[in-house]
Amino acid sequence: MNGRITRLLILSLIFVSLIAAPFAFAQETAKKKKSKKAQKTEQTTETGSKKEKAKSKDSAAKKADDVEQKSVSRSKPAKSKKTDADGSNSTLSGLKGSSAEPKIDFKEVKFKKRVYNITQAGIDMGVETFEHSFKDGVYIASSEISLVPLRLIFRQKYAVGGKGFGLIRYDLDIDSMGSVRKITAYPEGEKVVFKHTPVGGTTETKLMGCEGQLILLDNNNANNYQYLVDSYSQERGGKQRFVCLVPQTAVTIEVEIERTGFVKGKLSGAPAEYIGYSGRETGQGIEIRVLTFSDGSLASVEFPQKKFRFAADGVEAELPPPARIDETREININGKHAFEKGVFIESGKDVKIFGKIITPVIGDPTYKMPAALIIAGSGPTDGDGNSKLLAGPVNNLKNVAEHLALNNVVTLRYDKRCVGYSSVVSDPSFTDYVDDARKALEFLSSAPGVDPKRVFVIGHSEGGLIALKLAAGKNKLRGLILMAAPFETFEKVLTDQAADRFNQAGAAAIEKEKFMAELSYALSTIKSGKQYKYAGYLKTPDSGMIFGALQANQRFIGEIMAQDPAKIAADVKLPSLVLNADMDIQMKPSYMDGFYNILSKNCPDRCEKLMVKGANHVFKPTSSPKDLSAYTDSSTKVVPQALKAVADFVNSK
Repeated sequence: MNGRITRLLILSLIFVSLIAAPFAFAQETAKKKKSKKAQKTEQTTETGSKKEKAKSKDSAAKKADDVEQKSVSRSKPAKSKKTDADGSNSTLSGLKGSSAEPKIDFKEVKFKKRVYNITQAGIDMGVETFEHSFKDGVYIASSEISLVPLRLIFRQKYAVGGKGFGLIRYDLDIDSMGSVRKITAYPEGEKVVFKHTPVGGTTETKLMGCEGQLILLDNNNANNYQYLVDSYSQERGGKQRFVCLVPQTAVTIEVEIERTGFVKGKLSGAPAEYIGYSGRETGQGIEIRVLTFSDGSLASVEFPQKKFRFAADGVEAELPPPARIDETREININGKHAFEKGVFIESGKDVKIFGKIITPVIGDPTYKMPAALIIAGSGPTDGDGNSKLLAGPVNNLKNVAEHLALNNVVTLRYDKRCVGYSSVVSDPSFTDYVDDARKALEFLSSAPGVDPKRVFVIGHSEGGLIALKLAAGKNKLRGLILMAAPFETFEKVLTDQAADRFNQAGAAAIEKEKFMAELSYALSTIKSGKQYKYAGYLKTPDSGMIFGALQANQRFIGEIMAQDPAKIAADVKLPSLVLNADMDIQMKPSYMDGFYNILSKNCPDRCEKLMVKGANHVFKPTSSPKDLSAYTDSSTKVVPQALKAVADFVNSK
């Protein structure tokens, strides 16, 4: 089974909210003093972690010395073996030729080890073990990152070097409950070669053009940040920008970092001082904080808004509070002035949902404008419509919000719980997501400048099902807009999607049969109220991730399977607009007529429908349903036909 069906399956299964709560097991893990899995994870760190913990009994000075001795000194790199007579490196081959694939002989390298503990919101997530060595101007490294609650293990092997520690070669194995896929990346002339090999599948190769040197900065690890810091010019100082390569998604990002000076803190309880760096990913504005020991070796990496942290044993620091995201800023949308404000919405005990409300600037400040709540689709999707499961930003919901602002409509879009800046909670249910949307609706209805009698709800994909629930309830709404929403039950949609993807990819019948049998068993087990447990026997790429996610989100899936969109729609008595796209491979275009026929019965002459031509599931233009790159093509926006239909509907009701 090839890599194409892997991507198609993952893309189609995003509808499931498979990873709606990426750390659903984390709370339960934290409640136990030490689970068997946690013990096994600690054992995999071997003697490196044990030695560091044993040394914590020594004096503070001795602790600092030990850490520095374990680190690779930037001022005095370890001596390496002599190069060959022709000047080449016996450990690295193929680096001289522009067309040769570089090879790394890890057997020739003596590694130094570091261990980082991984936490999110203070909850133990796993351990990263990092081994590296400096040889002939090149850093050669390997690491293993174990995320226990997600049952994921990332194994890296790579080499970086030259001026600025640019990428030479990168190899990654992603082990999801025994299902392993491989990724390789290396520069070749003015291009980067990416190779993806699903387990038991055929290697696929992709070329990406690049200019200048790329810094390795893959997802889900701390050790790559060592070389980002090493690339920073201490002499020049100030804010410096770097183009970084993310091999897992085969994209480049821009990261800006600045040395902020010395940071006071503690090392295993004793006073200590670190060197601090602050940074951000310029595309999505994700804040990054890095601490190093005095010799420059990495001490910790933290993403404050996401409450995610990698840190060596005993590292504590007095960091300033994270940058405020709940501030108001003036924005310009094609010449139209508006204000965008970050807001936190209370939704139950200890749960805050982060959203962005855009208020257009109009001539009459006393005029009350119509408003629309925008609800994202399934999976780990934020208020802009972006998901970390995809290779880049989608921004379809952001496009809708900005277009409505051009038409004097106030909008609120928000990050789902467990996503973006919203609260991370354990085992969220479908009811929780509906409650979050209801709280967001109440917030929007009472916002300054909003006419509470002209509030609409817009739901995309699975968000359409949540929008239906609000529209069928006792909420004060003026209208409903469904964008590629599911008309059939969750179970029907999911099984049809999976079967279609196998057929399109031309997979072997036996592979399809086994996968579909396991999917049927999983859904029927969860539906009956029993606990589903994946046995891990399938060879289909990413089966471990897919069925592991089903196993992790059984409460949510059990509830959503009980929802029948057609029956819910029968209770809606509001003006409605139904939008579908003719190139959608996730939601059948025929769903448009299904919804329209039901909604129009309760509200004759006030319901509309539109089939958007030449658009995919996220309503971006595409020439083929099979063109998955169109989802994350940053140069394209939602097609004008869809944007105009939404704005016209809101302003006409």
